[in-house]
Amino acid sequence: LAPTVARGAEKKAAVKAQEQAVAEEQNRPVQQFQARNIDDALSLMEAVNESVPEAGQSASSAKKNALIDRHPERRFKAALEAFKDANYDLVKEENPGLRKQQIEDLLFKMFKKAPENPFNQVHAAHNATQDTISQMVESERQKLESRLEI
Repeated sequence: LAPTVARGAEKKAAVKAQEQAVAEEQNRPVQQFQARNIDDALSLMEAVNESVPEAGQSASSAKKNALIDRHPERRFKAALEAFKDANYDLVKEENPGLRKQQIEDLLFKMFKKAPENPFNQVHAAHNATQDTISQMVESERQKLESRLEI
């Protein structure tokens, strides 16, 4: 038997339903966001771009790479050194009587609370499941969108 082809009223109904679906998609309200600084703009662009995977990359791996860090311990030492380099002179000016080791101890205390610390950023366990990572990514995206929404 040959496959049946929609004719007449059936064909018109199918075309009309497709046109309605396209019209509904076009009439859907567009979310608007406002970034007040460059960091917010970059975060927003990452959130938007993470939903579109790059060539040769699945959507789930694109989500993982965008917001979730699985190994913050690998970036800790480099981040600490960069923090020390950036803030050493400032702490030295504020505390002129301290020795070098005391200044470094003070910098380490400051770094533990700093946003540059990889452990203060969003991270997942190295053996986290896809579902856990997906939930974390979605919650971070919702936080970002609610913070930057107009």
